[in-house]
Amino acid sequence: MRAIHSDGPKAERSPKNTPDGPSQRESEARGLLRLMREEGFRIAQRSYVAGAVISTAEDGAALYVLTSGIVSLSRARSAGKEATLGLLREWDVFGALEFAEDPIRRVQVRAVTSCEMAKLPRFMLEAAGDEILRSPLN
Repeated sequence: MRAIHSDGPKAERSPKNTPDGPSQRESEARGLLRLMREEGFRIAQRSYVAGAVISTAEDGAALYVLTSGIVSLSRARSAGKEATLGLLREWDVFGALEFAEDPIRRVQVRAVTSCEMAKLPRFMLEAAGDEILRSPLN
């Protein structure tokens, strides 16, 4: 199942806040998306149905911000078996290890529930350059 692509503002929808407000994870993820928009980048919002493969070892480098839903990280094992490495939830960020010089991208990301996420391709983050590193995320 392929992703549905749009550039809509769904990443900014109402958060599931704690009684004290949004979590640090959510604040930082929203801050990153806000900064990219302020720099003039159009962020791709993608939707996936439960069971859809979001990224595999063959995909190009991108940073993903999970704005709703749950995804699983898994790695292929021998005899066609798969080992689940963990679950990510709303406002988790993944894909950062793919930016290493010689990345080990043997992890598959699959939607456990219907989910939405913002995808920031490597070229977009590189184009934003030092501005992202110098700016506070919250």
